Amino acid sequence: MKNKFGFFTAVVGAVILASCSNPMISVEEKAAAPLVGLNAASESYTVGNSVKLTVTAFSTDGGTLSYQWYKGETEIENATEKNYISQESTAGTYTYSVLVTNTLGKATASTKSDEVTITVKPASGDNNEGGEGGEGGEGGEGGDDPIPPAVTNAGAVTITSQPLAANYVEGAENVKPLTVACTVTKNETSLEGTVSYQWYSNTSDSTERASAIENATSASYTPSAASAGTTYFYCVVTNTASEATGTKTSTATSSIAKIYVAGADHLYAATPVITPFAKTSYEYTQKDTGATVTVDANVSDSGNAKAGTLSYQWYKGDALIAGQTAESFVIPTDAVGSFTYKCVVTNTYADATEDEGKTATATSETITVTVAQAKGNGGISIDFN
Repeated sequence: MKNKFGFFTAVVGAVILASCSNPMISVEEKAAAPLVGLNAASESYTVGNSVKLTVTAFSTDGGTLSYQWYKGETEIENATEKNYISQESTAGTYTYSVLVTNTLGKATASTKSDEVTITVKPASGDNNEGGEGGEGGEGGEGGDDPIPPAVTNAGAVTITSQPLAANYVEGAENVKPLTVACTVTKNETSLEGTVSYQWYSNTSDSTERASAIENATSASYTPSAASAGTTYFYCVVTNTASEATGTKTSTATSSIAKIYVAGADHLYAATPVITPFAKTSYEYTQKDTGATVTVDANVSDSGNAKAGTLSYQWYKGDALIAGQTAESFVIPTDAVGSFTYKCVVTNTYADATEDEGKTATATSETITVTVAQAKGNGGISIDFN
């Protein structure tokens, strides 16, 4: 509209802009609220120790991010970095959050993270005792009751490398050992004790009615190819923590590996060979574009072992991913968390002498993928120092 001076005016938000002749509207620059990634839950530590809190934040418009940490509702003086170390000297429960500000030119926008709760436990011997009473009187009340020690258990066993199936000809001397590798969960309540192994064999693809193999008690076992036939093998891994106050053992059972031994004059499928991946660990923020991973596998004739047709099947953990049957696989980033992926490559030789020898498989290395959430709220990860 025209004002009394003959100028055109326009109202944009709370800003009044004026122009002569042809009216033009200019829009005030705005900063986008930063994204703060959700990465952590609550934790605890003992007086005398500490934890490092880290916020994961992103600017979507190229602005500059700044940080201000809070304890409860109170600003923490000089805590203006993306990391903050909590090192409380008094036992209790504390909450922390961080305000992340995105600055673009003169404009700013802020996002405050969710709170993370830190429980600080008293150091051993810090509980107060009651005072002594006078003659014939009762002593005063003491401090809080001592915190009872946490129950400890044998740490969980996770098998990180499984035994692999293979085909051989009767009398073969190049039999590769079956091997397993594992990790044991270790923290304040989970103890790493002595890890032991026991291999089993069976005539069927099952753990039922399997037989323990005498003296097969290491992380590897070499099967025999002296006689033709099919045998299935697996390993039970046990963590024994004798000092645990709760459960003293934890076990995990490997996958079952099929070992096929063909007759001396029989033809059978050769085992594929897979080239190791160039990279086996990836980190993303939710909805990022995941990398395309390609399995480089090949197979060739070698004596009675014959090359056939290769096929592929991708797995998430140990679960088959429907429809993922190509050499290449795009890592998904739609779900938040840590995931593992692998590919099983199968060589199918249709002219094998026996049905048991028509296929041979190989499994790729495991790919580990971590996806962090990117939302308006959330956002503190925790590292123990």
